[in-house]
Amino acid sequence: MSENYFNGRLTVTPVEAASFALNWSPRTTYSNLSRGKFPIPLVKVNGRWLVRVSDVHNFITGLPVVIQTNNQGNSLVKERGAI
Repeated sequence: MSENYFNGRLTVTPVEAASFALNWSPRTTYSNLSRGKFPIPLVKVNGRWLVRVSDVHNFITGLPVVIQTNNQGNSLVKERGAI
């Protein structure tokens, strides 16, 4: 999933990771980074903070699966992290 999205890269910027995994804007990402509330582990590489693609994948797969049903009890949506 995320491995294909990032074209085989091993690391991505926090903005790229948050955009993909959380649908956050760059402003929201920077705000959460500055407050120490970024939910995906960061690594420092050559002085730059980056996110491992494997950590993005682990974050997404660790989200709960949400199943929504209609009035008849039929499943409509089954996705990770939907709120």
